Order: sequence, then C-alpha cells, then structure tokens
Amino acid sequence: MTLPSIKEVGKYYPWSKHKINTKTLELRPFEKSDMSPFLVHMTTENAIKSILESSTKEFHGKIDASKPTQSQSNWYGHKIVCFTETPIFSIDFFRHKSHDRWLKDLRYGIGFSKKSLADCGVRPALYIDKKLLRMIASLRSFSMTSEDLALYNSIAPLMTPLDHDADNQGFMWEREWRYPNEEGFEFHYKDIEIICCPFDEVDHISERLGEYS
Repeated sequence: MTLPSIKEVGKYYPWSKHKINTKTLELRPFEKSDMSPFLVHMTTENAIKSILESSTKEFHGKIDASKPTQSQSNWYGHKIVCFTETPIFSIDFFRHKSHDRWLKDLRYGIGFSKKSLADCGVRPALYIDKKLLRMIASLRSFSMTSEDLALYNSIAPLMTPLDHDADNQGFMWEREWRYPNEEGFEFHYKDIEIICCPFDEVDHISERLGEYS
C-alpha cells in the first residue's frame, strides 16, 4: 500500500502503518531496490573451492587477503579482503562491466550477513579524490606518534581513488566493503548466507557444505 501525501491526509495520519521497520544493514531489495542485507566476496571457480576447503581446527573456510588490483600507488601496501554490497539480482553486472572479471569467469561468490561482517570489522571502502589521497599518504613521511600511526593504518586500507575524472569514471559501481586484515577472513560454514555459482556446480558445493548447504 502506497504511503499517502501528508498534504492529502494531514500530519496526524498514522505514519506507523506504512513505516519500514527493517534496520539499515538488513534492508532488502524489495524494500529499497539498491540495498542488500548481504556482503559477497566474488571470486573464481578454483578460488571458491579453495576457500571452502581451507579448514582449520577452529574454522571451516578462509578467504585470503590481497592487495586491491586498482591500488597501484607505491604507498599502498595493505592486504585486504574485498566484498560487494551489490544486490544479488544484479551481481553479474561485474562480468559485463569489467573485461578482467569476464576473463576470470567471475560467476562465483560467497556471501555473509552485512550486519555480522560489520560486527567483525568489515567497512565500506572510502572513495577519495586523488589529491586528498596523496595528502593523506604523504603523512607517512612525517614522524608520527604510535597513536597517529595506528589511526593512519586503520584508515589507509579502506581508501581507494574516486577516479571520477578517469575515462571509465572509477569503480564506485563495485559497492566495495573491505576487511583490513592481512591474515585473511576466516569463517564457519554456518555463517554463509549465499553461494553464487552456475547451476551445474550446485551439487558439488552442496556436498562440500554438507549439513550447512
């Protein structure tokens, strides 16, 4: 039912009848079409199998950290794990937008609750103008206190160029979130919310996940 205009019904109309009560990180596309309650790590066929088979005594799987491909500056040496908040219905956009992702056959992904990953320290990437990026990066050449260095190291891994003036106008379409941990991201199968894969891979992956499939 569509919420009427306040001009039509007056301010005492019970707005609560139409209010969307879903919390921000749990919003779904049918409530707001550009939102998703999931964060998905997009990857390749071989990589997703490796991720699901990287079991330890405490965890079932692990996503290795790596340096972002678009971070070519010498000052950026941080390893991260990347996720996207792109809604599932449009996640194959990645292969249509990026030739590199098409060549890698990026039809595979592993997704988790956005809220649970936020609780683990996963944060939205910071899209920043290159001029400001260079200014922040130059702080490394100054003698910083341990507190300043800790602050810099907590912000720097999240930074990425806005590139609005580049030919392709940047990578904001990735809707990227980052986990700044060089050890990678470890998880239990029970934490998985979504697996993206071709239909003919479903049985194999379900067999791997066992009771959690």
